[in-house]
Amino acid sequence: MRITVDLEPADYRAMRRLVDELADATGVPTLPHSVMWRVLLHTAADDPELRAEVAERIRAARD
Repeated sequence: MRITVDLEPADYRAMRRLVDELADATGVPTLPHSVMWRVLLHTAADDPELRAEVAERIRAARD
């Protein structure tokens, strides 16, 4: 399945920085953004504390 996510310019820059840092940390020359998103998705799915933090940040952002 393919999804599209609209990001603010600052969020896009943050994502690119994170992917670049992860590529350096793992020794992967070019890390596709989709790899990072999949790992984050599975990490959140497997970690109830992280899911709770994400839920809290979503609530806070809506206020």
